[in-house]
Amino acid sequence: TQTAIDKSTDDLPPNLRCEVDDINESFNHFHGKFDFVHCRLIASGVSAFLVLLANPLSTLLASDKDYELLIEEIGRILRPGGVIELAEFDFSAYDKHRQRIPVNLYGPLESSWYARWMGYINEAVRKMNGDQDAANFLHEWIRRLPHVYEDVKYSEHFLPVIAGNMDHPAFPRGSPALQKLQQVAEVCAFRRFLSVPADVDDRHANNQVYTRTVKPLLLTSGVLTEADADFLQENVIREIYHGWNQEPNFTRLQCVYATRKAYPNSPTSQA
Repeated sequence: TQTAIDKSTDDLPPNLRCEVDDINESFNHFHGKFDFVHCRLIASGVSAFLVLLANPLSTLLASDKDYELLIEEIGRILRPGGVIELAEFDFSAYDKHRQRIPVNLYGPLESSWYARWMGYINEAVRKMNGDQDAANFLHEWIRRLPHVYEDVKYSEHFLPVIAGNMDHPAFPRGSPALQKLQQVAEVCAFRRFLSVPADVDDRHANNQVYTRTVKPLLLTSGVLTEADADFLQENVIREIYHGWNQEPNFTRLQCVYATRKAYPNSPTSQA
């Protein structure tokens, strides 16, 4: 029987069950039970004192980032030879030269609505005690645990949220290659995170996703009023679908995967 910690319970095969758990609690009941753990875009929801409360003998310090403590905890629930896979973005927009686009949240619009949108989400995550910089440290954090993980691999991918007037021979406007890259961005939840429906005219679907995901974060953190959040989101949608004459904007997805080392004194480690 396979176990998934997820909220989705529709159309499950008979050998799969789903369990809803708080990621800020200990996973003691899962120690040594998983062959694969995948975490994607969770940095905004990892709260303070994550593993120190559950594991007071943690080898990490209280000053370390809580996401790093989560990575150590995942090492406990993986079986030897199991794989951890992490994917996060840093709540920033990037230009066609792969440089971060500077954002002034309180002055005139200097770049794109998308860059400002991500800037407000960055600020909201910070105010809610999430780790808005986790993506930039995933590789380093896993490498700090050589007694837990081995065969550490890192990759990064710049995904075009706003294709704009991108002049790239490999991704010309309207080409299957560009469409495929944008599909990757959608699969990775960037457009869902931005609340973009499959049909731009489907305002009802758009508002449903927006209301469930980003809007509560922006309002609860106090970085925007409801009217300002809705206005900003509408402009981002317009850029995504009609911003062919502006500079392209990318999201930088950073990915790390590694293998769980054999437990000390286990038969595998002695082989």
